[in-house]
Amino acid sequence: MSSRELEIQKAVHRAVVETRRCQKCGKKTGTWSYLCQRCLDRQNQIDKARYIWQKALINGAVLKQPCVICGNPDTHGHHPDYGKPLEVIWLCSQHHGEEHRRLNDLENKRKENSMGTSTKPKQIPHRLKRVTPKREWYFISLKVPNSLFVAIDEKATADCRSRTSWILKLIHDALEKSIS
Repeated sequence: MSSRELEIQKAVHRAVVETRRCQKCGKKTGTWSYLCQRCLDRQNQIDKARYIWQKALINGAVLKQPCVICGNPDTHGHHPDYGKPLEVIWLCSQHHGEEHRRLNDLENKRKENSMGTSTKPKQIPHRLKRVTPKREWYFISLKVPNSLFVAIDEKATADCRSRTSWILKLIHDALEKSIS
């Protein structure tokens, strides 16, 4: 390779590196990487949390649970905080997709609001919301004996409800009685 060709190759390399932008945030990376250092660190944290969680699931340290919204037994683990890899919210594929779309919308709105300002936006607290407005959902886990679970299942089926919605109605009714 001649020195002229080598110079051209180096110039092309510099031009590519100078124009390379992060695929997630759009900032210049300054390297051949597709992610800036901040997004790369974030992705490494996500990968590490998923790895720890999957190992715990395989070893039996974490047990798969039904969807916290609809009770569907075919669920995915959703990490609201990748810093806590063993704390997941169990969601079916439909509600998991809805949650990610909601989070992406919040992130896009945050980016739109912060354009042109140098102040760092406040972190948005994680609360899973349903389609109904003005209602926030908090997640609880219940340990119930098998006999009670069977009774709940029978009553929920008789009322044409999911177990989760039947338990929520039961809690709501009990709170209404205690308040009045």
